[in-house]
Amino acid sequence: MTPDEFRDSHGPCRGWSTAEIESYEHLVEAGSSGLWEEAARAGQVVLGRHAAGGQVVTDLARIQPGEAA
Repeated sequence: MTPDEFRDSHGPCRGWSTAEIESYEHLVEAGSSGLWEEAARAGQVVLGRHAAGGQVVTDLARIQPGEAA
């Protein structure tokens, strides 16, 4: 099931249970699992993610020499 399919079948998120929210979060994370590896190979770290217009946007930052990871 995709995040879109989940939203279509479960209705507006304001009525979701805690279990439904957790399930949705896992679907979103599974959809971007390769992103973590790509960021690491490029010398970047994932700062976080946020929703923007129905899309999940990942915030990345470049690791600067001498900074702790």
